[in-house]
Amino acid sequence: MIKNFCITLCAFLISISLFLGCNVSPPKNEIRDEIIRNFEERHYKVIDIDISAIESIPQHEKIYMGKEGYIVKLKSITLEAQNPEDTKGRRSIYENGTIRIRKSTDQLQKWIITDISNIPVL
Repeated sequence: MIKNFCITLCAFLISISLFLGCNVSPPKNEIRDEIIRNFEERHYKVIDIDISAIESIPQHEKIYMGKEGYIVKLKSITLEAQNPEDTKGRRSIYENGTIRIRKSTDQLQKWIITDISNIPVL
């Protein structure tokens, strides 16, 4: 009887640790739309975007009781400048970019881009 209890308890603890340790990443299309919106605000049109992975931020970067955050790895992104200056229409392709996102703290719970790496646009 004690043996069965120990087995049941171990199985329960393992399942709880797996549940708490796993973080389901947001839908790719939702993240894609937020990235496109962010670049459009910066006067760039996203011609093509290839998201290779969406990963939870590392444990050492998580904030206690903070909002969930993710690192979006881009295989490539093609941007076309939309500003009225002489760069309008110029296309640029960037590879191996990373974008960090997190949920907003307000009631809308929208995705916010907090950092963009390897994509040098204003």
